[in-house]
Amino acid sequence: MVALLVAGLVGGYWMWQSAGKAPSPVEPKTNITNRENTNSQPANSQSETVKESDYVFPLPDYFSRIKVKRFGQLVKATDKFEVACGAEFAGYHTGDDLEVLPEEENTGVAVHAAASGKIRQVGNVSGYGGLVVQSASLAGEELTVYYGHLNVASLKVKAGDGVTAGEVLGYLGKGCSTETSGERKHLHFAIHKGSGIDVRGYVPGKEDLAAWLDPGETLQSLGAKE
Repeated sequence: MVALLVAGLVGGYWMWQSAGKAPSPVEPKTNITNRENTNSQPANSQSETVKESDYVFPLPDYFSRIKVKRFGQLVKATDKFEVACGAEFAGYHTGDDLEVLPEEENTGVAVHAAASGKIRQVGNVSGYGGLVVQSASLAGEELTVYYGHLNVASLKVKAGDGVTAGEVLGYLGKGCSTETSGERKHLHFAIHKGSGIDVRGYVPGKEDLAAWLDPGETLQSLGAKE
């Protein structure tokens, strides 16, 4: 089972490289698109105040939200997690999963840009639901930042937009719905080295993690604000 899922990861990645389409962490079927920003803020949502900082954690209380999967964690298809829904994936997790608080399950949860930069792509990706891909320079290094499981209908940015650290990109999608590709309500946050787009949520080998940065540790080392 694990071998099949790992094979799917690698196959999906090369389909993205050759066909210009983004794979899910396991399944190669995707539908990432560019879109115009025509949506407003959901009711009862978090504040959209832009933080005055070069770097900002995408959600407040960042580290206390990491309860299920963190960067570099080896996930097996046979692992059982106490979550409401979601598919079984396998491999090394490329980012941090930030869980919502009980009181946030039925309200808008704003996701903030971790750094200033440019929006590369936005759209629906199988395995994520809404995904925002951003280019940024962290401490002089060119990086690509990923924000997964957002509600595409809530996005306030489109491809080509410039964003400022702390700016609201959109809102988390409803858990166990098409907005999150059937996953629980949470944010998958990842940072990839370089400008190439690689949307994999899992990689087959530990050595493959060298292409990613530990997102929480990286922001903390840069003095990111909440």
